[in-house]
Amino acid sequence: MEERWTIEDVVAGILADYFATCNVEPFPVNIRIVEDMWQGYLEIRPDHAEKSSKDMEEFQKNNNGTAVPPKDYEDAFTILLHKEYVEKSVENNSADWIGTLVHEAVHVNDFIQFS
Repeated sequence: MEERWTIEDVVAGILADYFATCNVEPFPVNIRIVEDMWQGYLEIRPDHAEKSSKDMEEFQKNNNGTAVPPKDYEDAFTILLHKEYVEKSVENNSADWIGTLVHEAVHVNDFIQFS
């Protein structure tokens, strides 16, 4: 029987490779694939809605991925990936979404290391 991989397995493998290849201390991170980047962001950080501008909303709506900081420093970041972008990347046999995932993981690592 053929082994089936879940998206969680694939993402975990990609992040493990990033940690190992770049000599990065593994960190906990949540990954969510969402249809609407701004709504996904606000579900995690509704407190940012009051502080954000229309420009931030438009930026997030046009983003393929973003790192959402936790409310408390000790909690895990969340990386959001835009669902349509991931689906099109996979359909086109492209690794673009993987680059976006790792790009956002680099932002998370930078924050953890330099804050």
